Amino acid sequence: MSRTALTEKIVATKIAKGLKWADVAAKMKMTTVFATSALLGQMTLTRDQALEQARAAFEIHNSPLTENAVLGFELGYSLQEPGRLVIWEAQYGDFINGAQTIIDEFLVSARAKWGQTPSLVLLLPHGYDGQGPDHSSGRPERFLQLAAETNLRLANCTTAAQYFHLLRLQAAVLRVDPLPLIILTPKSLLRHPAAISRIDDFVKGSFREVLYDRPDYAREKVTRVVFCSGKVYYDLLSEREKRKVENVALVRLEQLYPFPREQIRTVVDQYPNLKEVVWAQEEPQNMGAWDFVEPRLREVLPRGRRVVLYGAVERDARLGGPRRNERQPLGALRAHPRRGPRQREPRHAPPGRLAGRRGPFAGRLSRQ
Repeated sequence: MSRTALTEKIVATKIAKGLKWADVAAKMKMTTVFATSALLGQMTLTRDQALEQARAAFEIHNSPLTENAVLGFELGYSLQEPGRLVIWEAQYGDFINGAQTIIDEFLVSARAKWGQTPSLVLLLPHGYDGQGPDHSSGRPERFLQLAAETNLRLANCTTAAQYFHLLRLQAAVLRVDPLPLIILTPKSLLRHPAAISRIDDFVKGSFREVLYDRPDYAREKVTRVVFCSGKVYYDLLSEREKRKVENVALVRLEQLYPFPREQIRTVVDQYPNLKEVVWAQEEPQNMGAWDFVEPRLREVLPRGRRVVLYGAVERDARLGGPRRNERQPLGALRAHPRRGPRQREPRHAPPGRLAGRRGPFAGRLSRQ
């Protein structure tokens, strides 16, 4: 069997079974491999370029681990070539720390300070997949803190089709509504069986800012709605199915900014017996989307309704296992979730704890 026939057979098999995130990415890379092979005389087929409507070039380049320099270059390139969809993917989302100056001074403030309209796309792997504290967070809380006056888009997709349509949307508005797009891309969802999308979802669908339970779910039984974003949804979904919980609805915020107020209001109105609203996240309380989402959810909910957080307590780094009396995200599915206001840990140790420490600053700190 020729390489072309074998490739067509593999693609046909994948299409019949549905596409994962990794399939979408692999298809892009396959196109580049075909084009490179053709230049070398090894192959004469470039699949996507054979399509009648294919008019765009596609290039993939490796970049060095000098994030500040590379992101500055990609930002400048996206400004000089506004008709091109420029995407920079970090090996891990934490690596964006090395380019914070570019983000603060040029990317998110481009309109206000420089009169520019960048459309750069950042793909930041985010999620606790056992890689340790330095390879687990794309720092969404920092982008949400910088989000104002519609200066960026921030998304956390949970299906292959959502990711596909979001990139299509970004490409479609490059010239009419250019904005930086930050996408949190959990590595564990690349081949997660539940994140697979049907072909119809790619062909007929579009990007949706909010996803919620299927229409046949018994909405009149729902008394608690759990809002979340990203891969923690699949942990909640698996736990709900294992416990056979019927009174909890799961709602995913696929787009965090601009905040989809109207879509959330429409979802909440579909549950007439709603009594409790929960936000679940795997990040510590001082990280993730909690500080951004909580006041905005309260604006959408009926008056007097508050939002309860289920996630890790405040931490300086995401290290170790759960602490005592810490609300974990899956606790949002309990029959009677813990009530009462969320207690924050003190940000600084009280002076009494510092008085006994040795060192040049110990006494000075204890007297403050």
